[in-house]
Amino acid sequence: MEKLDSILSKLDGLEKGQNGVLSQLNRLQKGQEEFDNKLVNLQLGQEEFDNKLVNLQLGQEEFDNKLVNLRMGQEEFDNKLVNLQKGQEEFDNKLVNLQLGQEEFDNKLVNLQIGQDKLQHGQDKLQQGQDKLQQGQTALKDNLINGLGPYFEEITKHIDVKTDELRITLEDHEQRINTLSVRSIMQESRNNHLKKR
Repeated sequence: MEKLDSILSKLDGLEKGQNGVLSQLNRLQKGQEEFDNKLVNLQLGQEEFDNKLVNLQLGQEEFDNKLVNLRMGQEEFDNKLVNLQKGQEEFDNKLVNLQLGQEEFDNKLVNLQIGQDKLQHGQDKLQQGQDKLQQGQTALKDNLINGLGPYFEEITKHIDVKTDELRITLEDHEQRINTLSVRSIMQESRNNHLKKR
């Protein structure tokens, strides 16, 4: 009877031990499930972190591209600015040349005016000479009337020579004036052409 009680007691102890093991197994299984859930959450968090990192990298690349485009735009602007400065310098040089041409034209115009004044002065002298010749011719006629016929031919030749000299001088002045006039017209045409540019 005592042996039976001992066996029953041992069976009870074994059952209690088995129940304890089952309880521990249940707690272990719950811990494993909780660990698996945390691991899944960690993996999801890692994927989310990876996605954010990829998006960050894409954003960085987009920023780099925009920065490159900005630099290219700045270089293009700098090139246009340099070209604009070159164009301004070229315009200034043309303006200086135009001013120099205008000054040269003014100087030639002044010289032309001086030449015309000289021509007028020569024409006045020519007129005075012609008046004197007219007076001489009148005197010659008077002298011829008074008996100076032998000297008529010599005096006539002298008058012809003087007249030819005055005519040659006048033709030379007129040729100079025509030359200066042509040059003045050509210079004015070049100036107008430069202004149209």
